[in-house]
Amino acid sequence: VHSKSAQWVYTIVENCLKELAVMNDDPGKNGDRPKMKYVVNCTLQQKTGAGMHSANQCYWDKATDGCTTVKYESDQIQAVCTVYGAMV
Repeated sequence: VHSKSAQWVYTIVENCLKELAVMNDDPGKNGDRPKMKYVVNCTLQQKTGAGMHSANQCYWDKATDGCTTVKYESDQIQAVCTVYGAMV
């Protein structure tokens, strides 16, 4: 698992950014929303019984900017991915 984790994190982040870029550039998916800039963070941890704590905080315009977090767990690993979006 350890030898593959760097590639998994890279792939997750790259795929998230690719989908966000397509959505940002496609008027059909974007509607009339303004362009956004994104930051994607992914943390991957092997499940060994240790806890995993994460927190984030941002100072921005609540009307136009935001973030979302997704957690994935299997019997061997857990991942937390956070996407931050800020209007350009």
